[in-house]
Amino acid sequence: LETRHRWQKETNSNEAAWQFARACFDWADFSRDDEQRAAIAEEGIAAGRAAIRLAPKSAAGHYYLGLNLGQLAQTKMLGALRLIDQMEAAWLKTLELDPKFDYAGGHRALTLLYRDAPGWPTSVGNRSKARGHLLKAIELAPNYPGNRICWAESLLEWREVSAVRTQLEPWR
Repeated sequence: LETRHRWQKETNSNEAAWQFARACFDWADFSRDDEQRAAIAEEGIAAGRAAIRLAPKSAAGHYYLGLNLGQLAQTKMLGALRLIDQMEAAWLKTLELDPKFDYAGGHRALTLLYRDAPGWPTSVGNRSKARGHLLKAIELAPNYPGNRICWAESLLEWREVSAVRTQLEPWR
């Protein structure tokens, strides 16, 4: 509510817009149902687009736009496929502008997109791309736990259990 109020008050502030988009992304995780998640995501999408309009080179604006599109996609069935290209474009732009933003969050987000989306010809799913982005996230932010957790989850998804043990050993 504070970030919404700030954005409404500071309509020409890129930072206020992307901070509200970030809050919407986090808030949507606590939604009661798909209808509420979609409404919150739509607010976040609008804020992300405003951030980009105000500052086209805002890595944060592109990043949180993509994350809120992802929240909206979770509320759709087949309609989610039309959002995938927009999500991918937002995160690729994030990487172009600041690959280290949010502990290499653009790489982490693309990992999940390429890992979880259906493969060609239906969508962009691609294990090789997912692995490449995740390795880059770990390279750029090796001590960020979210990158290591994503790596372990991906290896389990790909049934590479022995590799999970190898990756977790240094964290013991």
